[in-house]
Amino acid sequence: MSQVKVDALAPVGNLFLAVEDTETTKVLRIALDLLERCPEIETRIGEDQDRLARRKKKLRLEQKEWEASATPDLLHLALRDEIDADGLRLGPGRPRLPADLVYVFLMLRGRHGSVTDLDAIERLRDSVTVQVYLRNRALKVPGATTILENVNAVSNETREFILDAQLGLIREKGLDDFTRLTVDSTAADANSAWPTDAGMLYGLLSRAYHNLGRLALLGLPELKPWHCGKWQRQMKGLVFQINTAKGERQRQKLYRQLLDRAGRMATYLTLQCQNVFRPAKAAAALAPRLGERLERLWERIERDLADAERVRQYTRARVLDGQSIPSTEKVLSLADAVAAFIQKGGREAVLGYKPQVGRSGNGFVSALILEAGNPADAVELVPMVLQSQARTGVLPPRVITDDGYTSSLGRECLLYLGVEEVVFSGAKGKKITPTADWEAAAGRQARNGRSAVESLIFTLKFVHEFGRLRRRGLEAVRAEMLEKVIAYNFRRMVQVRESQAKAGQRQPAAQTA
Repeated sequence: MSQVKVDALAPVGNLFLAVEDTETTKVLRIALDLLERCPEIETRIGEDQDRLARRKKKLRLEQKEWEASATPDLLHLALRDEIDADGLRLGPGRPRLPADLVYVFLMLRGRHGSVTDLDAIERLRDSVTVQVYLRNRALKVPGATTILENVNAVSNETREFILDAQLGLIREKGLDDFTRLTVDSTAADANSAWPTDAGMLYGLLSRAYHNLGRLALLGLPELKPWHCGKWQRQMKGLVFQINTAKGERQRQKLYRQLLDRAGRMATYLTLQCQNVFRPAKAAAALAPRLGERLERLWERIERDLADAERVRQYTRARVLDGQSIPSTEKVLSLADAVAAFIQKGGREAVLGYKPQVGRSGNGFVSALILEAGNPADAVELVPMVLQSQARTGVLPPRVITDDGYTSSLGRECLLYLGVEEVVFSGAKGKKITPTADWEAAAGRQARNGRSAVESLIFTLKFVHEFGRLRRRGLEAVRAEMLEKVIAYNFRRMVQVRESQAKAGQRQPAAQTA
């Protein structure tokens, strides 16, 4: 394991690369300080890299055995049973990206949102701080795909561990005592287009049709298109007409035509899957790498056809029969099946996710919960407080939140756990809060300060792109949000430490006066 020192950014042997005291430099120094104090972070990242390496080795071995079995002179060789990736031993191979460097790039991706788009690549190459750090390690900026593969190999369990260690360092350095917790939720846009039933039906069938055509590249029979191309073109035109139709009767007429074409196309593609492609797939003797690609593609095709039938059925019920269909029963995204409609207050609905964020007294994120769908805020209050306690080792005596979290049961649970004061802001909170507590000066002050969490969420959204997601799927989105929270906390550590230093400099002068 490499030893990372806090002076890793000191220029060595170069008169022209001088590291200025920029925010990136300050953040990176604190991040490396955490890595030095908690070497288990590096160990865990290395274990995640090993896990990825074993999966890749398993695939290579299976490919090699398949090639051997396909060679006539070696047909007598007995093949092993299915290879267990976890049991494989890793030998010497190509140089691996060091675990501490993966940690640095993970933090930088949380700060900038990406390590692979053009802007992110240019930022890495132009950063003197990054260049000096790499040069002191006798390294250069790795390729974007290498960075991406290694950062993506880090598990969410490791990200959670980094956040826990970070909060421990914050408490150890006296940057926050975590005795105050303010909870709020927000909406984050999924990496997906806004859905319409017509567009969703057209998109699902078009993708299934395209992917069935790709099966020929993997050794399966070619798809006989029959009238699918014509139906697809007709559906595309009908989607446009539906979106621009003025009257309800015209929309219903267009929807009938769309549902008819979609039904024909879905029936034909489903029959082709059942009668042609499924038997051919079962009989195919593909190399492991191609077999893995085929399984992924086949899973997508079956899911798209099943989703298309769901959309067709509830669209008929909604448009032609006048039934109301809840959003929880709909397919909402072609790109991210987990994304849901998020409606907060009177604001415009968002297709995406609803993270719960806990803010400490000095502005650190000490709790983050992300679940699928649009869970009610009230049910998340107690889990948020318990998570903050588990991460920081402190049960906050004061918990503050808005009216959406108001719940008599939640308040009683927190008081039973040892929380001294539960402050709700709003009419519902006033009803369940004793009058003396509601009118007390401390309660009024806490309610007035609740907007601080909104400032935190604003910073997360507009500095760390917390409100617009790049990745898709619950685990990938959770990873993205954890990285952004970790990067934000490092920035906040710099700000709080500098604020404390300035306050310490002013205090002696005030005492002298």
